[in-house]
Amino acid sequence: RALLSYGAALRDASKTEPTLEPLLLTARRIAQLGSHLRARPDEGVERAVDHIFAAYQDFLPSAKRGLARRVLRDSLCAAGVSVERPEASRGAASARSLAAPREANGVFGDAPLIKRDAAREDLVPAPPFVEIAAHQWALRDMLIDWNAGRHLLLIGNQGVGKNKLADRFLMLLDAEREYVQLHRDTSVQALTAAPSLKDGVVVWDDAPLVRAAIYGRALVVDEADKAPLEVVCVLKALVDDGELELADGRRLVRASSDDDDARLADDLGRSS
Repeated sequence: RALLSYGAALRDASKTEPTLEPLLLTARRIAQLGSHLRARPDEGVERAVDHIFAAYQDFLPSAKRGLARRVLRDSLCAAGVSVERPEASRGAASARSLAAPREANGVFGDAPLIKRDAAREDLVPAPPFVEIAAHQWALRDMLIDWNAGRHLLLIGNQGVGKNKLADRFLMLLDAEREYVQLHRDTSVQALTAAPSLKDGVVVWDDAPLVRAAIYGRALVVDEADKAPLEVVCVLKALVDDGELELADGRRLVRASSDDDDARLADDLGRSS
């Protein structure tokens, strides 16, 4: 009820503040919030909304971000849901800086750590990694989202350790990795097929994205913000819908009885 009230209030606010429109609650967003609250029942609705919309909310101007916060808190209070006091939030942040979660007995902190049986150990990353509290907590949060079946998006300035975190995360899971780096000249065709020279003839092989789908590997997409809009749209459609048409007539799908379809692994791209 509180979420529906928040959705209605935010929809009214977005009529005069168009920058708030990406924060509107769609059916998919509500399902993601429900999944997040089931995985982290101790965090509450306010933190769940912060987590689900972090990729956009954190980049709003402070005034707009404050408006969205007030709308959320007012809706929660009106529905009888307690909101977190600022000093409690600061206390939680301080506690995170002192004690970091670690791997032990099949868990990482309080998150289950379900390792895979890698068919190709050479594809499992093994990066040098210095354990610091902030990165350990980030890995724990990533694992909770991974266990909930969500894709992962890491955003940050250059050099803060996004690739290192992704590789360490896959190492903890013993997960095989496929890697693709995007740039401004990346085409939609380059996402699914890669040229190679064999016996003096140019042939087209499956690109990392297709191999990840077929063999159930994690796909790491680097520099996604550099890619052209049409490439980003294709990736978003694949993540959201789980389907993609290939140039040779095959389709990537989550499940199909068609022999010409390449089946899409449930966890494709979760580490993108």
